Amino acid sequence: MDIRYTLDKIFDVESEAIVYFAKNSLLEGSQELINRAGLKALESLTKLQGCPTGDVKIIPGYDLSNLYILLTVLPHDIKSNINKILFDRAFNEIIRVAKEYDIKSLAINLTYLKEKYGKDYIESLNKVLHSKAYKFDDFIVYLCR
Repeated sequence: MDIRYTLDKIFDVESEAIVYFAKNSLLEGSQELINRAGLKALESLTKLQGCPTGDVKIIPGYDLSNLYILLTVLPHDIKSNINKILFDRAFNEIIRVAKEYDIKSLAINLTYLKEKYGKDYIESLNKVLHSKAYKFDDFIVYLCR
């Protein structure tokens, strides 16, 4: 796995998929995604009827240059053990879904993680990204601003 840091936003990175951090309804707070991906994305989000914390849903990229959008809901914080488990589960699911769909590159909004969790996310994210279970030779993760 190749991990790259970039000053680009997730919508500007040339990756096969983006990870979009959403709220449980998937609609609330997703206006920027809908504006960029188009009304078909809104239809898909509505049909999914939400997403539990720690899970991942996937939809086409529609009007984005990316093939896929991976939607996930992260816990409010990662101070408690259950929330750390949910955070880890979300990122494990992101990698699992990427592998299932043969996605070779994805972009993650690092700024969102920093703003929401401070430095608390670093250990959990590193644990998942450097896990031996996810050894891909041809997989790129872009950590974006």
